[in-house]
Parts: sequence; C-alpha cells; structure tokens
Amino acid sequence: MFYWLDGYTKEASPYVNALRQLYPIEVEQTVKVAEALCQVGDYEQAYQRLKGIKRSVLETKPSALCCLGIAAYYMSDPNTNRIFKRAAKLGDEQAEQIVNGELAIQDARSWKGSF
Repeated sequence: MFYWLDGYTKEASPYVNALRQLYPIEVEQTVKVAEALCQVGDYEQAYQRLKGIKRSVLETKPSALCCLGIAAYYMSDPNTNRIFKRAAKLGDEQAEQIVNGELAIQDARSWKGSF
C-alpha cells in the first residue's frame, strides 16, 4: 500500500496482485482488502467484495460503507448517493463531506491508514 501511495506502482504491482487473490473469512479482513483494492483503483473487486457483506454488518462500519460508495461511483451504481448518505448519517466524515459537496468523490480516499 505504501509503495502505491508513494507513486511506486510498478513495485506495488506484485502486492496488489496478491491482494486480488485473498478472500479472507473474517469480515474485518475482507473490508481491509476491499479498502486497499479500492485505493489502488480496482473498484470492481472492491465493489464485489463489499457488496458480499451483509448490509447490517456494513452499517456497523461507516468507513467501509463510504468505501463501497466510492467503488459504486466508479461502477456506475445508481445507488451511489444513497450509500454515501447512509455512511454520512452513520458518522463517516468523508461521506459527509461528499454529501455536502465539500469533497469530490474523485478526491476521496477509500483507505484511511487503518492497517
């Protein structure tokens, strides 16, 4: 992740490919993998993984819901705004900024350094 954030995408590539192969059993780890995939631009993988988590579980993790909103935006999901509004209502600051027009979705960060 740090290689990617520092602009070393070539060096990060083997790690990103390894992440794509991970399918954790634990929900918390699934969220972390999805957040990392979203951050590196693999929105389809992030979207699929987060959509596979029960809504009731996602709603206990507002940052994961915001990440789903970011991935949904890039997947042209018609529910993108609803996802961001729900994440904002549950307390995600970034989602709130997006809903209020203070932050463009393209500038949002799906990964907040919680590894």
